[in-house]
Amino acid sequence: MMAPSDKHSRGVLARVAGFLCRPASAFDANDPPAAPQSVALVPHIEREAGEPDLLLPQIVIDQQVFTAFDHGPIDLSELDRSLAADGAFFIWTCECRAPGCAGRFGGVRVEHSNGIVRWHDLDTRHHYCFRLADVTAAFDAVQVAARQLIVAHPSLLVTPDQNIPYLGGK
Repeated sequence: MMAPSDKHSRGVLARVAGFLCRPASAFDANDPPAAPQSVALVPHIEREAGEPDLLLPQIVIDQQVFTAFDHGPIDLSELDRSLAADGAFFIWTCECRAPGCAGRFGGVRVEHSNGIVRWHDLDTRHHYCFRLADVTAAFDAVQVAARQLIVAHPSLLVTPDQNIPYLGGK
């Protein structure tokens, strides 16, 4: 195999190698990360005086919590669909179910290759890269943890509504 001589060639080699998410020479902060990031999904209870307590999933990327307040809650139905196919998905949404209400109009472009899943958030222009197995494990784990919370706190309301089949509750 010839040594890469330009950025495009290094990018092709990185994709073929299956362990890098971008060429090592890219410097733009909005470029995909060089290696798969850690990912977790955690159930979060949102409390506001005089309102019912809400249960919603939040994503944690490289130990940074992407709060529902700042990014919108995770739509598990869209995330579920994105685990199996490439395409544009509204992984972040609004508590009311309408991604546009949260300023999400483009969604997240998802691409799969060699066990790696890449997200390009078309609204914020940020890139993320994960091992598909890690996202799938996080997806499964948040469902178990949320169901345990609902058993302990049956008055929790799951939001957005499309997450009820995944998390249980009402």
